[in-house]
Amino acid sequence: MRTPPRENVFPLGQSATDSDSGFLNSLRGWENPLVVEAYRNLTEHIVTNYKSEVSYWITINEPVATQMQTGYIAGVFPPGFLGDEARAKKAYFNLIQAHVSAYDTIKQIAGTD
Repeated sequence: MRTPPRENVFPLGQSATDSDSGFLNSLRGWENPLVVEAYRNLTEHIVTNYKSEVSYWITINEPVATQMQTGYIAGVFPPGFLGDEARAKKAYFNLIQAHVSAYDTIKQIAGTD
């Protein structure tokens, strides 16, 4: 098994740190519990406007692989934190809540199974 590097290897040379102004001025990704409501609002908007055109809905694609492993553990995808298990745990719980909220919203608006 390969051990990830101990330094940030974000592909475009950026690094996500607590001093990054873009990160600080955002919702700060999945770590912030406010992102759950923002995601529900986005889901509501999308489903309301596209329910007649969509048969199958996916709430969050590959949350563990793309968000947790590559974004918070390996530091490859945004937000680009390397080996930050505490942040990954917060983000993971918020992803789960966002999924449930999105699922419930889709069911309510589109009435699909």
